[in-house]
Amino acid sequence: MTENSGGTFQTPILSEDMSVVSESVGEPYQGVEAKILDKDGNVVPKGTIGELVTKGYFLFNGYVNDDEKTKESFTEDGFFKTGDLALLREDGMLKITGREKDLIIRGGENIQPTEIEDYINEMPAVKASFVIGVPSKRLDEEVAVYIQLNEGASITIDDVKAHCKNGLARFKHPKYIKFEDTYPLTTTGKVQKFLLQKQALEDFPELKDEIQE
Repeated sequence: MTENSGGTFQTPILSEDMSVVSESVGEPYQGVEAKILDKDGNVVPKGTIGELVTKGYFLFNGYVNDDEKTKESFTEDGFFKTGDLALLREDGMLKITGREKDLIIRGGENIQPTEIEDYINEMPAVKASFVIGVPSKRLDEEVAVYIQLNEGASITIDDVKAHCKNGLARFKHPKYIKFEDTYPLTTTGKVQKFLLQKQALEDFPELKDEIQE
């Protein structure tokens, strides 16, 4: 992150456990302080997801001409709220699980979009998938997914639903599914999910009845 002056964690150069390199961001650099907090600001136990906060010499001083945003971006003891959701593995390595703003809360259940995306991406026909939360009057949010298929591949919405039933908890099953080839991207090539959420209102007309008055 720019606020963190670039990198703050690094995986070990040599590790016999490949999951350290492929499934974690490693350990903090020397001089970096980091912890994972729940919504009440308490440090969570190992294996529990919370918000990653950082502190150290590398940290920015604040946002230019925006004292309010600067204040709300730091804890009382000076840690920067990254907005990243993370957990500390049993081996002490940090794993990023998603972004706090992307978290879907469906009927009181917290859903990590990356978990659903990773599972759907296991389907051979799928090139990429992008999960978002969409409005629901009864549950606050529902799960929607946009799926990009590999060239020449073909699957149906029922195929996706059957796949999800085999490996995801019921409350994580996407209610809305659409196959799409192009997506709104940032200049660095990342999908802009907030624009997908706006697009979903057109792609799934029934959502207009779900918007809270």
